[in-house]
Amino acid sequence: MIHIQNIGKIYGNKPVLNNINLALPLHQVTALIGPNGAGKSTLLMILARLLAPTTGSILFEQRDIASIRIADYARLVATLR
Repeated sequence: MIHIQNIGKIYGNKPVLNNINLALPLHQVTALIGPNGAGKSTLLMILARLLAPTTGSILFEQRDIASIRIADYARLVATLR
């Protein structure tokens, strides 16, 4: 399971994501749907470790993704945006 916990992202003084909490099952396809500017791409970039969150953490099978080597993490998770 991937647990997104209290993720927030601020660009300058503009909050883009605020306290996002989400649980994603492994080995499943999940779609994020929403209006333009809702933060979908930002969340996916954080999930893919292409962008650091301002607050919060993401756990992959109970392990903070920040502690997983990027090459190993890339083998575990795929995102499409």
